[in-house]
Amino acid sequence: MTNATEQLVVPRRSFAFKSGLHWLEGRSAFVRADGCLGFKVTPPPEFRGDPGSWSPELLFVAAVDSCLMLTFAGLAQKEGLRFAGYTSSAEGTLEWIDYSYRFTRVTVRPAIAVTNEMDLPLARRVLERAHAACLVSNSLRTEVEIEPVFSLVAR
Repeated sequence: MTNATEQLVVPRRSFAFKSGLHWLEGRSAFVRADGCLGFKVTPPPEFRGDPGSWSPELLFVAAVDSCLMLTFAGLAQKEGLRFAGYTSSAEGTLEWIDYSYRFTRVTVRPAIAVTNEMDLPLARRVLERAHAACLVSNSLRTEVEIEPVFSLVAR
């Protein structure tokens, strides 16, 4: 039996995530991962790429945006928060610093809807925790800001 001051130690595992790609032509490739739909990737139009394709820059911003939402949804489930909607937009700022481009900031603007006014404070706390726990954001040296909007909607 443990006393109240001892903490339960939960073993943590490591995970490996794999992707691959093959060159298509020019400056384009087809990205894939086992069990997932593949897609074409090119440089962004700002770097003479195809405006209709995903670019590493868009994928970078989308990774931050989607990680925040998925972390929020997981924590909301654990906390018993039943939210009615979540949409967001995200914008990454790419700047020339020390002879190369790098992302200096990603701003995520989630709009979260709940049906019960009493859930608004919990929704705010869960989003704050999601922001702190997002593994993509925690893996970056880029500043990640959130500008949330919370709303109350009818059931």
